[in-house]
Amino acid sequence: MNEAYLALLAAHCGLDTGKPEDARLYRSYFPQMVHRLDPLPFAQDAYMQTIHPDSGRQGSIDLVYETVQPMELFVADDFRVDSEGRVLPQLGWFDRAFAFPAIREDGRVWMTVTPNEINTIQPAVKQSRGKVLTYGLGLGYYAFHCLLKEDVTSVTVVEKNPAVIDVFTRLLLPFFPRREALRII
Repeated sequence: MNEAYLALLAAHCGLDTGKPEDARLYRSYFPQMVHRLDPLPFAQDAYMQTIHPDSGRQGSIDLVYETVQPMELFVADDFRVDSEGRVLPQLGWFDRAFAFPAIREDGRVWMTVTPNEINTIQPAVKQSRGKVLTYGLGLGYYAFHCLLKEDVTSVTVVEKNPAVIDVFTRLLLPFFPRREALRII
């Protein structure tokens, strides 16, 4: 099924894989960049299993749910460098819908908990220990996972937008573990 998806994507990008140059580009890049992903591991993430807020608004900040539709292409992970030194974006698609929380600022999606955030934040979580300091609250994904770790004693988050702090405090914080170990400045 991934091969069919890649062929459709290549055609959408204007590649004719019957032409040698286009076929070379397709073989060299598409299979390394675009992957069918299973939404289940992302849906089973501890944050996704625990945090179930109602939507809400404060000023220009909205907490909403967005959905990746079946076959919708999305950024799935950090760039990867192949053996020839080429930098390749990592894109993914699901065969079924995947809902995720998002913060919109002035109607524009500003922060999400999607596969990209999950994949790129988890390595930092694994390295976190002791007193953790981070900048930017977002949906609190990083702080949440740090608070799950026994070797993290506290998490301090510096956030400049009072509306984000308000939405987080009212709608997300009640679901957090060890709230007493979280400080928001």
